[in-house]
Amino acid sequence: MRVHRVFKAASLVPPVLLIAACWESSRQEGWGGWAFAASVGPILIGFSAVLGLVGVTLWAVERRRGAHAPSLLVATVVAASPCLWFLVRIVYLEWVRSS
Repeated sequence: MRVHRVFKAASLVPPVLLIAACWESSRQEGWGGWAFAASVGPILIGFSAVLGLVGVTLWAVERRRGAHAPSLLVATVVAASPCLWFLVRIVYLEWVRSS
């Protein structure tokens, strides 16, 4: 389906944006990196979460039809990877802080 092809192509955008944002924030001097991360981070996480939810929905529809769509599942994980990375990082930092 055309929607699946568009989603699979768009699923690469969040990880690429995360890498670009990390690279750009590391190049800033002083508080510039923090300000850049604070302005771009929530948008990037939100976009990743929305694409992850769209992927889960598309995968569930395909699963209900009886079709197996492993490439759609992989694209969903790739699209949601920045959001998942931030969540795992927050949990880890809280765990370290509480220890």
